[in-house]
This record gives sequence, structure tokens and C-alpha cells, in this order.
Amino acid sequence: MINQGRSNPNQDISLKGLLLNQFPDAATQATATKKQKSYRKPTFTKRCINLSIQNAKKAAQLFNQAQAEKSKGLKEINAEYRRAQREHPHTTEQKILWQEFKIDNKLAKVEPMEYNKHVIDFNRCNGTKFLMRLYQPLKNELETFEILLKFYVAQIRDLNAWKERTKIHTTGTLPRLHTNSESLKRYKIDGVKQCRFKNDAILDHVHTLVAAGMLINYKSHGRNAGFSLQFNPEILVVDEAKTKKSQITPNQSISLFKTVKTTYSDHSTGSLQNKNRIKGDAYGLPDERNGANAPTAATGNTTGSPSSEGMPEKKLSKKGEILGQKAKDLARKQEQNSPGGGANPVSGQLTEAIQDPWELCQQLAANNFVHAMPIAIKQLEFEAANGTLSQPVFRTLLFQQFMKYISRLKAENQSAAGAFYRAFEELEDKKMINFAGRYFTKSKMLTEYKKWLWMVDHAERWAKKRNWQFLYINDYLDTTRRDAKEVGFWYLEKQFKQNEKKKAARKAQRAKKAQQAQRRKSAIKADRVEKFGYRSIKPGTNRSTDYEKAAKAVRKYLHGKITSQELYYYVENNLNQSIREGLKNIINNETLKLRTYDA
Repeated sequence: MINQGRSNPNQDISLKGLLLNQFPDAATQATATKKQKSYRKPTFTKRCINLSIQNAKKAAQLFNQAQAEKSKGLKEINAEYRRAQREHPHTTEQKILWQEFKIDNKLAKVEPMEYNKHVIDFNRCNGTKFLMRLYQPLKNELETFEILLKFYVAQIRDLNAWKERTKIHTTGTLPRLHTNSESLKRYKIDGVKQCRFKNDAILDHVHTLVAAGMLINYKSHGRNAGFSLQFNPEILVVDEAKTKKSQITPNQSISLFKTVKTTYSDHSTGSLQNKNRIKGDAYGLPDERNGANAPTAATGNTTGSPSSEGMPEKKLSKKGEILGQKAKDLARKQEQNSPGGGANPVSGQLTEAIQDPWELCQQLAANNFVHAMPIAIKQLEFEAANGTLSQPVFRTLLFQQFMKYISRLKAENQSAAGAFYRAFEELEDKKMINFAGRYFTKSKMLTEYKKWLWMVDHAERWAKKRNWQFLYINDYLDTTRRDAKEVGFWYLEKQFKQNEKKKAARKAQRAKKAQQAQRRKSAIKADRVEKFGYRSIKPGTNRSTDYEKAAKAVRKYLHGKITSQELYYYVENNLNQSIREGLKNIINNETLKLRTYDA
């Protein structure tokens, strides 16, 4: 526990200082070990991120307790000053002098101790009682810390992907986070919510976190170059990725791009007939997603149960037979939904639609897909729900279909095959994965794909109206071009969101009009019940009037399907009084129509 007595205002209240005061040996040992630890391929799992955030909250709680202890005496002084202000309020001249004094001495962002010294001097010289500045706790800074952490996780993910491409396997300490307030506020990383603070507020939060000891080794690189920093090793939780050897078969069906991050999730490296050998870490494997073990090479069994060959048969009761049948049905369902499971014609067709990346880029550069239509959405929806393609294969399929569809925008712009290849790399690096490098679910991937198709149609309409020629495809798909003046593709996400809001508003308006129409119908029914009684209308029957019902019954009578007694009984017991009184006229009208038709 923190000392409850009056603390020294000059003491170190950073995280390291608090740990040294409470646990001097443990804090020194932890700092010494964690700062010297090296990683070959550091990785941040979901557990690591959550533990790091929890450690940050605990450190913030310790820091806030120390801040409250330092502000305890200042609160008592401010309470006395407020009582004095109520008895003798400050004059306008004193307030103006105080504002000028703060501007001259630049007291807006100074530390509380320095600020309070100037306040004491001003109050003594001018006979005023202006309040002291308290030591502020961490509040919004924790939200900024979480965003910084996730940006750092994304940076580590990109670094590991680069090391994988260049085949570098050396060890080293954790790198620094390089960013700036504009990136935190403007750039979008999937899985990280946009920062809601202004640029100056973000920098203030960073400086406060550095003062609290949660961030260390802060360094500013200039107004336009941003800053770099490191996370306190007592807070950050990091795992070491266990790299497995990839198993590549001769008939490998998918050619991956050189920028694919093969260490973060499951990659299908074989055809469906080869049971889709998986490489990567254990997170997000298809067998874990479907609740079954990976199929074995010998049996292809996906239920995790041992083989029954060579085992003595046992007599099962009727209940046991039912349970066994249910288990077989569940196993069959899991086998159909798991990569390497039973044959699926839709998944097979989609697999055949995937092309070699470089050959596809050459065809795109030759305008071979300008008028091509993408795969039907129903097929993709079936695959997302019941297919056997793994997430990376399905992701590659969507990328290729999207590039074929967007190639119509560059019909007048001669982009080379290399530009398309770089565009593919940009998609592989940034899209349909979260900040930690894990793939979206197939349903979420399909939702993103549908949004992209709408954005392409919107861009095509926009260009035709303005006679606009687009940038080279790799520049147009650059994820950093998110401003209207840069004319990037991803800026259209704002237009998509606006369109979705309009669609929701139209849907709500239609529902409102339908509700109003239903109220009008209910009022009409109530009026008819009041005039002609309940026999004139039945609840839920609003498709035909009593006259139409009577005319239909009369036509049956004229064709000999019912007798006159049945006709009069139906009209007497089901229709209103005006129809009963005018039944003779209805019979005459229907007879005349019948004669006219016969003629």
C-alpha cells in the first residue's frame, strides 16, 4: 500500500519510483531482466494485449493514488481561497491582471509545482485568492495508451512480415514505436477505433504518460517527423512466436504473395485432396474454429475420436445407439465445414477460380477483365457459411475478384503489371486482417468485399460525371490516401457510411408510413363495425369488400355451384345490411355481365 502520510512534493511518482518504494528488490530485478531480453520474432496474442492493458490500468491506479496524496494539501488551500472569494470577490481589474500574468509567464502547460509558485507570488503582491493547480490523475490518457499499444502491435506485425520476406532470423530487443499525432487521429487500422482527441491533446497525453513512467525513452523528431518512444517493460507483455517449418507439396494450389504474413494464422499450402496442411501459430486454426481436431493423413477423421479398427465390438443400448448416431451426424457436419473435409462442389469451383498472382497481374494490365463480372454473391455467401476454404484462401479469392472488378476504372490509364502486383501487396498487408495480423472471419471478409464493390461502382459514376482519369492502381489503393484531395479509393468508405445511413433512414420512413397506413385501416374497420356491426368485417380480412364477396357468391349461384338458399344464408349471416337489401340488384348486374360475356 502507498504511504498515507503527507508525501514529499519533490518525490518521484513515476511507475518505476512507485515500484522501487514498495518493492525495491523486485522492481530492480524486473527492470534489469526485461530490458535485456531479446526476441527472435516477438508476437502479441490477444492475451498479451489484454494483460498489457490491465498492467497499464494498475500502474495508472498507483499513479492516481500518489497524485491524490500530493493534491490533498492543495485542496484544503483551495477550499479556504473559495470561502475568501465568496466574501470578497475579485474585481474586474484583478481578473484582467491575472490573465495577463498567465500569458506573460506562459503558465498554460507548466507543472503544478511551478504554476503554484507563480500563483503564490501573484496573490501576495495583488491581495488576491486565485486557486492552486492540482495534480491531475490519468483518465483519457489510458485511452490514448491503448491506441498507442495497438499501433505498436501493428508495427511489430509488419516488422515480422518483413523479416519473414527477407529471411532474417536474428534476435534483438524490442524496437521503438515511431508515429505521430496525425497518424493516431487520421489513419485507420482494422480493429483499432479512431482516436477522438485533437492533435495537441494527444501530445499532452503522451507527455503525461511519459511523466507517469508508463512510456519511456520519449524522443521528438521534429514537427513533421513525429516522435518515437518505448513502453515500460513492467507493463508490456510479449510472447515469442514459435515458427514451424512449412510443408509445401508439389501440387500446391495457391501461390501466395511475398508479403503474406505466414506466421500469424492458418495458410492452406495444399489442395483440398491433400487435406490442407496448416502452417502458422495455433490461433485461428480451422480445426479450432469448427471445434474438431485436424484431419489425420491416414483416416481424414476430424472428430478427434480414435479409430475403431481392431477394437472389440460392444453391445450398445438403444439410448447409446441414439447418442452414437447424433455423434456421427455432428462429425459429418464438422467434416463438411472443415478444410480437408468432405467434397464440396462450390468450394472446388472457387478454388479453381484462383489464378497465379503474376499471371493475373499481366492479364489485368492487358485489360482482359474490364467487362468481367465477379463471382455471384450467393456462391460466396454459401462458402462463407458452409464452405471448406480456409480464411487465407478465401481472402486471396476475394482480393483477386476485387482487382478484376476495379480494373474497369483504369481502362484509359495504362498501369503496368507491376502496379497491380504492388496493389495486391498493399491489400495483403493491410486489409481483412486486424492490427495483430489475424484474419477476419469469412463472413466479415464477405461483408468488406460487398462494400468494396459498391465503392467501385460509386467511383465509376463519379469519374464519368467529371471525365476523370484515375491514378495508377497501386497509388489509388494506397491505404494512406484517405483525404478527399488525394482522391484515394479508401476515402469512399465515408461515402459508403453516408449511404448506409440514408438507407436506414429510408427504411425507418417506410416503416413509419406502413404504421400510419395500418392505423388508417384500423380506423376504417372500427368505423364499419360501429355502423354495421361485427358481422360486416372480420379481423384480419381486409382484401375484399362485402360487395365483392356478395358478387362472388352470386357468380357461384349463377353457375350452379350453390343453391339460392345457400346464397341467401351466406349473405344474411356474413355481409352487412346494405348488401342484404341490394342483393337483387347484384344478381341482375352479374347476370347481365354473364350474358355479355357469353355473347
